[in-house]
Amino acid sequence: MTIIDLWTRYKSWLRYNVPKSFRGFKKGASTLQLSRVQKKLGINFTDDVREFYQIHNGQVQRRILLFNESELLSFQLMILEWAHWKELHDDGEFNHLKSESDPEVQPVWWDKNWIPFTDNGAGDHLCIDFNPTAKGKYGQIISLYHDQSYREKVADSLYEWFFNYINDLEKGHYVFSKQTCSILKKQ
Repeated sequence: MTIIDLWTRYKSWLRYNVPKSFRGFKKGASTLQLSRVQKKLGINFTDDVREFYQIHNGQVQRRILLFNESELLSFQLMILEWAHWKELHDDGEFNHLKSESDPEVQPVWWDKNWIPFTDNGAGDHLCIDFNPTAKGKYGQIISLYHDQSYREKVADSLYEWFFNYINDLEKGHYVFSKQTCSILKKQ
């Protein structure tokens, strides 16, 4: 199954479960945009990340939380969030903070090679990890919570994360809440 197939399944689920006013994604990123973002961030995207963003470069509407109570960041917002974390890091804000992590994830508060691709509006992200430990995988997905010290590996790749998320949607593990304008885990 390709990334295109996954996007098709996802948009089909949205069509039946989310009001029209909440469904909207930006057009895909160009090759030039991909190149510029990689240069700005100092990393090389994996094939699945390139394919994912060539289909849709983020959401049209902000603060509509279509990915487990988070929004999908466009490249522009990705860079802004990354720059915010980098500035805090460079200013020494994390020097006194201790963190723990899964064995595949660097045991630091923040790493410049953790690229946020979702945002819940409270400073928490899922990130694509381009600096895993020897036990990890380049391009793995990790959780980054601004007020929690544990860094968890969520999936081996963006493809795996998206595949698992869509399967969980289709199995009914998530619902759309009009009250919070978000897709959230079913209680």
